[in-house]
Parts: sequence; structure tokens; C-alpha cells
Amino acid sequence: MDDEKVDIRGIDRSLMRGIAWTGMAKWSTQLVTWGATVVLARLLTPAAFGIVSMATLYLGFVALFNEMGIGAAVVNMRDLTPAEIRQIHTASVGLGLAGFIVACGMAIPIGMIFHANEVPPVIAVLGLSFIVNAFKTVPVALLQREFRFKFLAFNEGCQAVVMAAGEVVLALMGFGYWSLVIGELLGLAVAAGLAFAWRPLAFAVPRFSKLKRVTRFTLHLLGGRILWYVYSNADFAVVGRVIGKEALGIYQIAWNFSNMPLRKITELITRVTPSAFAAVQQDRVLLRRYFLNITEGLSLVTFPLCVGITLVADDFVKLALGPQWIDAIVPLRLLSVYISMRTIQTIIPQVVIALGDTRFLMHNGILAIVVMPAAFLIGTHWGLAGVGWAWMIAYPIVAAPMYVKLYRMIDLRAGPYLRSIWPATSAALLMSLVVLVVRVFLPADLAIAARLAVQVVAGGLIYAGTIWFLHRGRVLAVWSAMNAMRHPVSGGHAGG
Repeated sequence: MDDEKVDIRGIDRSLMRGIAWTGMAKWSTQLVTWGATVVLARLLTPAAFGIVSMATLYLGFVALFNEMGIGAAVVNMRDLTPAEIRQIHTASVGLGLAGFIVACGMAIPIGMIFHANEVPPVIAVLGLSFIVNAFKTVPVALLQREFRFKFLAFNEGCQAVVMAAGEVVLALMGFGYWSLVIGELLGLAVAAGLAFAWRPLAFAVPRFSKLKRVTRFTLHLLGGRILWYVYSNADFAVVGRVIGKEALGIYQIAWNFSNMPLRKITELITRVTPSAFAAVQQDRVLLRRYFLNITEGLSLVTFPLCVGITLVADDFVKLALGPQWIDAIVPLRLLSVYISMRTIQTIIPQVVIALGDTRFLMHNGILAIVVMPAAFLIGTHWGLAGVGWAWMIAYPIVAAPMYVKLYRMIDLRAGPYLRSIWPATSAALLMSLVVLVVRVFLPADLAIAARLAVQVVAGGLIYAGTIWFLHRGRVLAVWSAMNAMRHPVSGGHAGG
């Protein structure tokens, strides 16, 4: 039992260090990414973003088969032998090569579907990313399983900086939409090279008779991921096919800015938490403890960002992006509201995977693939705003079974869950009220930059003040728990 206690404290420390390192890397590079996106929006046209979005929409689907859940299998199946891991590594590279071949073969038909002649060469060039990523899938999964998040954070930070710098420089040189393509490949190449150099791994001929259990795990996971990808990207396909590439470019920018809080937090969480969930997968109490603590942290960080984007979307778009992006204001507002709902749901699949029920994710994906594309198609009758409303109305239908499943798996009750998100929810509501009042009293001739600054400062102060004065005990308790994880004392148990 003492060994178990030490293991729990070790997991706590590794989890906190992982979150700290990964969070520091992601948020330090976030400014670079935001800045690059704003510059690119000024340098490139909506059609340029739309062309690359059409290509990445298809390539993202092929990438699911390329990776096939191999990384998740290596992280969660902790009894894999070194020989099995080498075989999996070889299979991963083989799948990467196959993904590139498929991408090249389907490039022209995809361009015909979207009525865009520029798309096929973009698909062919970006298809190289499958081969590049294949070399780092298993090394990164091993680093993740070993809680070596310091290097992973450095690696991802380098990828983000190289990609952003490459895209901006190439755009300034007049490469147009190719700047987005080449910049992404440069970032991926740097990340793959660093990962393989840090965790080199030999190859072995795959013996699929020895990897049956891995295959079963990955096939169920792959099914769920395919369905998830189709429904979560159906909005791009519908907008591009029904409304056109310029509308898709505008929607892409709105999606990018509304998703930045979710994307960075999701990348942080999916990098760190699977290792912790897998390590305590036999203890439902600890799983519930980690889930509630992480949910509370997610809501505290992301709710003010998402709600803030919703409140100041008009002034932000006019100031940062310019008049050619005015049509992005309404979808940006609606998508930001949706993202605030989705953020706190991102770790539920991680718990389900850790407990081995990947089949449920596939079944939930079937529900989503029925509901969401139909909602987007109906929404296009009201333009991009209708697509945003489709997310807000239809997504809760898809998310509800996930919470029911979690209740059954780890006995998660509604009361503790609602208490975990109440501090962020109440503070975000009060922040919204104050910012809306401030907007009413701002002078009509006030410069846009000043208007935006006043709203951001007012909202930030109200949110922070509400958290501190109304939920101080909760914040201090979370802080104490974090310190206890980082600096455990000898003896005792890391309780929930």
C-alpha cells in the first residue's frame, strides 16, 4: 500500500509538471501564433485561406488512418514489450507512406468536388506531412508515457514558432496560399526531427499475429475518431460546397480565432492527462478526482477567453483583421459561445479511452454524424451565422451521452460537477454584464483600439475580482492542492 501511495504522489507531481511545462510552452507561443494569424489575414485573401482549408479538410481525414490510434495505444497499453513497440513503429512509418500515396491519388477528385483547381497540388504537397509525422508518432507517445513533458513542450514550441515565422516570411515574399502550405511542413519537419533525435527508436518487421490486441484497441478508437472527424469538420465541407471558397475562408478565420483557447488547452490536456488517466485507470476515485480538478482548471482559464471574444468580436475584427473580414464577426461570436461549452468536455474521451471503452466513442460518433451535418446543411440557409447556430443548438445533443457514460464509469454526480464549473461560470456572467454596460456608455467617436482596450481591461478586472472575492476559498484550495502535488510531504495519502 505504501508503494501505491508513493506512486500516486509521483503521478500528481508528474501531472502538475506536465501541465506547467506544456502550458508555459503553448501560451508563450500563442502570442506568436496570434500575431502571425493577424499578419497573414492582412497579407492573404479569404480565398487563399479557403483553398488551404479545402485541402486540409481531406488530409485531416486521411491522417486518421495514417496514425490509426497508434499513439494512444502506446500510451495506454502499458505492458507492451520493446519488440512490440519497434514493430508498431515500423507499421506507423508504413501507414505514413500509404497516406501520402492515397493523398496524391485523391488530389484531383477532391479538387473537382470543391470546384477549385488550386486544391490538388496543395493536397499533394501537404501529403508529405504523413511521412514526416509517421517518424515521430511512437517516439512522442513513449515520451508522453514516460511523463517527459519538458521536452515535448519544447518540441511543440519550436514547431509553432518555425511554422508561424515561415508562413509570414513566405507571405511577405508573395507566395500567397503556398506560404501556409510550406510553413506548416517546415514546422512539422522540425518537430519530427527533434522527437526522433530525443527518443530514437529502431525498426522491426511487424508480426500482426503478435499485435492483435493493439489492433483491436486501435480499430475501435479509429472508428470513433473517423466519425468524430467527419462530424466536427462537416461544417467546413458544407460551407465550402454550398456557399463557396471565399465564405469558407471567412469561416476559417472565425473558427481559428474562436478555437484558439480550446485548441491550445486541448493540446495541453491531451498531451498530459492520458498518461495520468492510464496510470490510475484501476482507481475510479482517483479518476474522478483528476477529472473534476482538471475540469475546474479548464473552466477558469477558458471561460473568460471564450466569453471575452464573444463580447468584443466586432471591435477586434475591425481593428486586427480589417474590412475584408467584417463578415467573420457574427460566426466568430457564435462559435466562441459554442467553444466555451465544448472546452470542459474535451477530457471525457480521455477518461473513456483510459478505461478501455473505445467502442463507446465510436457509437457516440455515429450519433454525431447523423445530427451535426444535417444541422449545418440547414444552417446554411441563414449563411455563416446559421452554421454557428447549428453548433450551439445541435452539439449538446451529441455531448449529453458522454456525460451519462462518465456517470456510469466513475460515478460522477451532477452536484460535484456543477460546483467545479460554478466559479468560472458566475465570474464570466458578471464579466459579460459589466462589459455590455461599458459598451453602452463608451463615446461613439472613441477610437476602436481604445474601445477594445477599455472593454478588455474592464472584463479582466471584473472576472479576476469575482473569482477572488466570491470564490477565494475555492481558489486557495486548488492552489494548495497544486502545491501538495508539487511538494508532497513524507507519509500520508494524496487524497481527493
